[in-house]
Amino acid sequence: MCVNKSNTLDTWTYVQMNRGAQQQPLEMAILLTVVNVLIFVSGLLGNTAVCIVIIKHRSLHTATNYYLFNLAISDLTLLVFGLPNDVALYWHQYPWTLGDSFCKLRALLSETASYVSVLTIVAFSTERYLAICYPLYLHTMSGLQRAIRIIACLWLVAFCSALPFSLYTKVDYLFYPPNSTNILMESAFCGMLSQPDGVPLTEISTLVFFIIPMLAIAVQYTKMALEISKTTKKTLGKGLKGSVHRDSRKTQSNRSVIRMLSMATSHVLKSHQ
Repeated sequence: MCVNKSNTLDTWTYVQMNRGAQQQPLEMAILLTVVNVLIFVSGLLGNTAVCIVIIKHRSLHTATNYYLFNLAISDLTLLVFGLPNDVALYWHQYPWTLGDSFCKLRALLSETASYVSVLTIVAFSTERYLAICYPLYLHTMSGLQRAIRIIACLWLVAFCSALPFSLYTKVDYLFYPPNSTNILMESAFCGMLSQPDGVPLTEISTLVFFIIPMLAIAVQYTKMALEISKTTKKTLGKGLKGSVHRDSRKTQSNRSVIRMLSMATSHVLKSHQ
């Protein structure tokens, strides 16, 4: 049995007591909305531009740029299916009016895109790590097809990992009076309010797609920095002007790669949080 929004104060008070305020304070809602709109517009334009440039210029069809293209696609997916919902919650946390199917789809796509972003950074970082520390090994496994297969695997792993969140995300309703079968339609809320018994999905997700990737990347950055430092010392010790010039350019390029990876990782961490 369903009950539409009651005219009595008691019912609406009961919903607010269990769901919290329907919207953020006006000043906070406006501020958060402006910030998120700026992020949405800049992210949409920037990532779309990256995709267009890489698609139109065949000279940019490299393994590295494939990873960047994939990162841009995952960011766009996260922006479109994640950020608008976050902004809507600042103004209207409940009732959810888009149905249970879209509730689950939004959770699936948002989680998948978030995981793909992190995994892409890890894959890209690993490739740069091999290029700097084990260049001969990377040469034996180079090629665009390898990058495409890795990217496909990243999406498959991310999709399978996001499925449990989609299954346990649903439109939840309150009942009033308590312990009755009267559904309060105005209390509809889309979210994952429970987890499977004995399986802490949120904690596992944080460990697998946040802590472990960050530790792995930190180790790779450290080893790359040590390798670049060692190469620089060898270069300075040679004393050959032409060789110094060539190796210095290579060292500077490697340092630029590390800076780029650091900025990209920081961006992914913000979106993951």
